[in-house]
Amino acid sequence: MTTRQPAAPGGLLHIRAVDRTTGEILWERNRPNLIVNSGRARMATAGAAFITHAAAGTSALIPTPDDVGPLTDQLLVALDSVSTPSDRQRVFVFTIPGDEMPGLTASEFGLFTSDSILCARWVDVPGWPMRAGVDLIGNWHVTF
Repeated sequence: MTTRQPAAPGGLLHIRAVDRTTGEILWERNRPNLIVNSGRARMATAGAAFITHAAAGTSALIPTPDDVGPLTDQLLVALDSVSTPSDRQRVFVFTIPGDEMPGLTASEFGLFTSDSILCARWVDVPGWPMRAGVDLIGNWHVTF
């Protein structure tokens, strides 16, 4: 009889740009992300309970397992909510207000611990030019 090993940590980010006035979804993406080495180490011992923040940044560099925070031109926000669909999965919901990154292009996103350790990173090129009145709303699914 073989023992089934738990799957390696992984993630999927669903993010959309929403016009705050009309509620119109301007674009949305749904793609896998990279759980970086520092995040893997934390998840191996503590699950995902320590993730408290999400961030947007402006780098278009491809994510690597050795990435560390902060993101380039980082805007760090507290999570809106966390849900637990199963023992080994968490969904982190966050909002990046466009008003707080005017003139910048958000092309990278990350999940962070309360002590600013990067756990997961996702990049979308060419990114999204941030502007007032448009928020980025994310649902980040992490399995550990």
